[in-house]
Amino acid sequence: MDQSRRCFGLPLTRREMLIRCANGFGAVALLSQLAQRNHAGNSPLVGAHSLAPRAGHHFPRAKSVIFLFMDGGPSQVDTFDPKPRLDREHGQPIKIKAPPTQFIPHDSVPKVMRSPWTFQRYGQSGASISELFPHLAKRVDDIAIVRSIVGDFAEHANANLFLHTGFNQQGRPSMGACVSYGLGAECQNLPGFIVLSGGRIPAGGPHNFQSGFLPAVYQS
Repeated sequence: MDQSRRCFGLPLTRREMLIRCANGFGAVALLSQLAQRNHAGNSPLVGAHSLAPRAGHHFPRAKSVIFLFMDGGPSQVDTFDPKPRLDREHGQPIKIKAPPTQFIPHDSVPKVMRSPWTFQRYGQSGASISELFPHLAKRVDDIAIVRSIVGDFAEHANANLFLHTGFNQQGRPSMGACVSYGLGAECQNLPGFIVLSGGRIPAGGPHNFQSGFLPAVYQS
């Protein structure tokens, strides 16, 4: 190589540039390998991967979560949560405050409607299952039914955001983002939080599945 070009800082030829830069490509690959949890863990050069698994406060019993949000699915009062009061007051004007929505005008009072399906108790737990799920009723002791979730939102958008993020307005991280932030993912090349869309965006929009104030790497 021409020593005079080195000494006086003259522009490099293309051949000289390739020779010098080639020595740095290996370092780029090395840094990528050191960042991998399997090779270096908390690498002092790069730092731990943001999605690397973290030790939780309690030992996790579940390895994965499949959350089925069925937009337009059957109501809880038609499936696993019977309401005897609906049967008693069927057809009567509702006796509680009903906030106006796009389906209920301000000057009208909605009427109560009972469920068209009957319920029976099944299993040792005695859980009530409607006639819509005769086969699921046989496995009722193997599932957990939560009936304590309450929302004060008459509109779907606010209720959906509350269900996915715990808050009725945009800007909070979704359930999947919180799980990814807290537990990480076993693989760096695949996301730990995936949303499979049926082709219809639910009320509330993509904010149901975003990371909110968490870093963008944790969104779906």
